[in-house]
Amino acid sequence: MVKMCRTFEVSQSGYYAWIQSRESMTKRENQTIYEVLKYSYDRYKGRVGLDKLLDDVRLTFPRCSRNRL
Repeated sequence: MVKMCRTFEVSQSGYYAWIQSRESMTKRENQTIYEVLKYSYDRYKGRVGLDKLLDDVRLTFPRCSRNRL
C-alpha cells in the first residue's frame, strides 16, 4: 500500500478516506435513472424511442433532461 501511495503521490490517509467515501447524490440518481430506463426498455421489448424513455424517467425525476440520458 505504501508503494502504491508513493507512486500516485497521495497520502495513505487520503487513500483510505477515498475508499470509505460514499457515492455522490448525482451518481446514485444516475443509477436509479439507469434502472428506470432498463425497466422501461424491457417492458416495451426494445421497441421504444428516447421520448417515451424520457417520459418514463420524468415520472420519477421530473427535471431530468434529454442530455442527462
